[in-house]
Amino acid sequence: MIFSRALLYGLIVTAALAVTGCFPPSAGSADEQKDPYYLSGKRRVNSLDFNGALEDFEKALEANPRSAAAHLELGILHEQRTKDYSAAIYHFERFLKFKPDSDFAEPVRQRILACKQELARTVSLGPVNQMVQRDLEKLDGLTKENSQLKAQLEQMQNQMSQLIAMQMGQQQQLQQRGQVTQPAPPMRISGPTPSANTPQVGAPTPIQPVVAQANVARPAVGRTHTVKSGDTFYKIAKQYKVSEAALKTANPRIDARRMQIGQVIQIPSL
Repeated sequence: MIFSRALLYGLIVTAALAVTGCFPPSAGSADEQKDPYYLSGKRRVNSLDFNGALEDFEKALEANPRSAAAHLELGILHEQRTKDYSAAIYHFERFLKFKPDSDFAEPVRQRILACKQELARTVSLGPVNQMVQRDLEKLDGLTKENSQLKAQLEQMQNQMSQLIAMQMGQQQQLQQRGQVTQPAPPMRISGPTPSANTPQVGAPTPIQPVVAQANVARPAVGRTHTVKSGDTFYKIAKQYKVSEAALKTANPRIDARRMQIGQVIQIPSL
């Protein structure tokens, strides 16, 4: 910042020296500096009326759009007073366009670079700050939403716990009621003791084993046959003149396809 101010001071001093004739101006520069608006603008700069000076230098450009001296003065004022770096760059570049070989060309290029840096700083930080602000707002919103969801979850857990406790209490009450209302065992009536074969009143009728029923339907067995090599149910039935079905019925545990030698076959009676 100190270097910039020193450079600007040197630039202004150099411009003042050029006006007083230390640097012989060209014919065009002399004409520009004789413009009444330009001279009025210089007087207002000396009296620190910078806004009035800006108006006068703008009027000088209206009279002569190619006035490099007016562009130079406007560039300095916009950079140092209004902080309008875009306008300062514009006027400095116009000065270089009209006076590319001027003794002030290099200092003006340095001022353009400084203005661009200042402009980039203000332009780049604005969107970044806005993005950071938006991110912070989103983060704050997510934090609040997370807190609300956490509170809702805790509330739901409490409700579930209360519901489970109520269900368990109801089950216990139902169990207790069931034990109280359970019917008492039937009273014993004195009388003759029923025998084992006498069915009791209300007692379920015993179911006879299926095997016993099957044995009843099974034909009577009188003879046996010992299985030899090559025997089949068909040959054995034919040998003893019985049906193959009767032979199978008399031997339910024997697989006709897997008979073994020495196995005993029951022969039903005719």
